[in-house]
Amino acid sequence: MRARVVAAAMVVLILPITLAGCSALYRGVEGNIYEKMTVFSMIVFTVFAILFVPFVSGIGGDKELARFREVIWKAAAKPLSPAELSSHPVYVWDSPNSFYKRTFSTDGTLSESAIVTVNGLDPPVERSGSWALGGDGVLRITIHSTGSTKSYTPVSRDAFGLATLLRLETGFAELWYLGQRGLAHAQISCFGYSRSVPPTERFSAPLVKGATVYWATYPLLALVSGDEASVNPALVYGAMTFHEDGTLTKSRDNRVEGRPDYSTCLSGTWRVDETYGVLDLTIGPYTREIKLFLRCEASGSFLVGTTEGSEQWFLDPARGKEQVASYLALGAYLDEGKAELFR
Repeated sequence: MRARVVAAAMVVLILPITLAGCSALYRGVEGNIYEKMTVFSMIVFTVFAILFVPFVSGIGGDKELARFREVIWKAAAKPLSPAELSSHPVYVWDSPNSFYKRTFSTDGTLSESAIVTVNGLDPPVERSGSWALGGDGVLRITIHSTGSTKSYTPVSRDAFGLATLLRLETGFAELWYLGQRGLAHAQISCFGYSRSVPPTERFSAPLVKGATVYWATYPLLALVSGDEASVNPALVYGAMTFHEDGTLTKSRDNRVEGRPDYSTCLSGTWRVDETYGVLDLTIGPYTREIKLFLRCEASGSFLVGTTEGSEQWFLDPARGKEQVASYLALGAYLDEGKAELFR
């Protein structure tokens, strides 16, 4: 809608200028007609470039955002338990490069921190209000300084390190990181790595040798504004096999809107720098350095950092493909039943 308003305003401003320029071209008989036509063509081309190129380039993003708004609006509630809220601090991702902390005490007290814009800080909190979970699964938060109450309906879970999506009454939503690793996930999402929770493990050759990795971009969801989330526009996923002779094969980068293709189309080499525990990949003229951020024993997955951004890796030989499909379905559709779209 915003793009259409801007385009309309530009038309109102530019059209009279263009028409005036066109009429000036044919006023009198002096001048070469070819020169006049050249000037006219340049004016038309400029108007087209200003108005339509930005509009067309934004269509895909607007369409995906509209689709995900509908997904959020129609998603079924997935109520949180009091223990899920109170056992660990909650980190609310409120802009691409900032977050703040909330704690939910068992006595119904809510405490909040200031907004954090630097890596490595686990901020202190101060009492700010109260909270209650209704029988309908809706979380209601009252801020004492304003007396305002917000209602949140959880519509996703925090599997695979995904942020939990909480729908507001407006239909918009917030991204919350719950659980023991909430701070690390918030910092990785905001800053690319966690300074508060440094890696405790490193890559080794035995860890990846002979393995096929199914991977996808992390975080899967991203913020459009403080209370609107969408599928990360940079999201891609695929598969990669580390052969024992030091070579690797890789699929193309798949996108959510297309059908998945895990067949091999690229090849390269891999090596582990045992001193630093870093995995180096070379594909054509490009080299990627990969660090292991977090390891989830339950799912056999890794959260890694690359030179292009963070990724979620699934290494389980029996479940990897199913896990990446579930990860994508839970994020892009808030519904694990959509996993067949990514197999």
